[in-house]
Amino acid sequence: MTPSTGVKGAFAVLTCFYLSTSTPVHAGDAEANALLVEAVQAIQAAEKGSAPEERLIALSDAIESLERIISDHPSSGLAVSLVTGQSIGNVDLKALQSEHDRIQAKVDELFAAEQAEATAKLAAVEAAETKSIWVEEKMACLQDDQCSTLLLLSTIGKGGDDFSFLSEIASMEVFQSGYSDEFYSIVRDMASQIDWQEDSRNEKRKIGTLSGLFDSGIFRETARDVFREKEAFRIDYLPKVPVTHWRVLTSAPEYAARLGQLDKMNEYLLILKSEGWIDSVDEERNELIGNLMYGLSYDKLSAGLNGDELEFGNWREEKSFYNVLAMRGDPVYEQWIVKAIKRPSFGDLLQAGLLRGWLHYQFGHGNAEDAFDELLAWRKNRGNSWASTSIWTIARQVVFVARMYPDQATKNAVRAFMQTALEEVEIASMDEDMARVMWRASRVLQ
Repeated sequence: MTPSTGVKGAFAVLTCFYLSTSTPVHAGDAEANALLVEAVQAIQAAEKGSAPEERLIALSDAIESLERIISDHPSSGLAVSLVTGQSIGNVDLKALQSEHDRIQAKVDELFAAEQAEATAKLAAVEAAETKSIWVEEKMACLQDDQCSTLLLLSTIGKGGDDFSFLSEIASMEVFQSGYSDEFYSIVRDMASQIDWQEDSRNEKRKIGTLSGLFDSGIFRETARDVFREKEAFRIDYLPKVPVTHWRVLTSAPEYAARLGQLDKMNEYLLILKSEGWIDSVDEERNELIGNLMYGLSYDKLSAGLNGDELEFGNWREEKSFYNVLAMRGDPVYEQWIVKAIKRPSFGDLLQAGLLRGWLHYQFGHGNAEDAFDELLAWRKNRGNSWASTSIWTIARQVVFVARMYPDQATKNAVRAFMQTALEEVEIASMDEDMARVMWRASRVLQ
């Protein structure tokens, strides 16, 4: 029986009750009747209530009035009816209690949902505040060499072996300043960590790392200086490294080609031939260019750089050629890239391997800040493959290129990009790769 049904006949019940009794109404019955009236009025209020909370309060009042009839006036006829489970007209105590419990459960459910929502909102606000503070701290860390260094060291976790970290510092230094005193100080420390008594893969890796650091100097230094300084260092600090092994590790011509500095590449190859390290410049050059540029020959590359119109065997050849133009700052590249990125066969800029060349061109022309805005727009609008790419994957390339162009526009772009990257990632996701990008960005900004 529902409360509404009980309300409809409540007053009729009271009338019948008075008319059906032939005995005088005792004081106890009168008070019980008054409580019944209160109960009926409360039931009426429950019917009119729109909110579950209002109906629950009204039903509680009605039940309380009926229970007081039983407790305060147990000898009354109403108390007897209520205790024995009889309905008084359409007023049924058990039905009211059942309806009360149902609404109570609903109110509890709504309250729990509201509490959960409030808790979630509070947690979101606190998380946002925590994230905001974390981003601010990391951005401040970018301006502090000691802070970014400690961040990187804390994630490398190599048990005291700082060879990898020293390599990071030396690489940044040689790209920014060439063979500076600081560079030599670092590589000497690295050489001291090589165990000459152990002929292991790890020790050979360290030697290869040192060789690569000197080869990276081709960006700032002349080909002759790179060869001379590298040989001098080997003789002074790595005397037990076989010359044949050192020759195999020579990557300076490849680095020069990647940077679009073909004159330096040719000069270095000529030096290697004069030293007896290679037999033929032409053979080495064609093999090097072919491997780097997916089969594109050196002659074809040279012809294109001289203004000849080229026909490419595949899009990878085409991409490789125009990447060289990007490194050289050739305006023809800009005309090509606008059309190239719209071609479905090229896919997204990053997946097609074009990002680094594009960054070199933009940064080299002082367009770093515009490049930052355009890069984020591309990432937002270019589809799932580009949008799903980790922002730190992009940041790594941004910082890699930025270290070669230490102007204020580049620094502004790097700072803005790092802000965006930090805001996007989870706090707990900071790992060695991210810390390396942070450290490199810090060195660019200082």
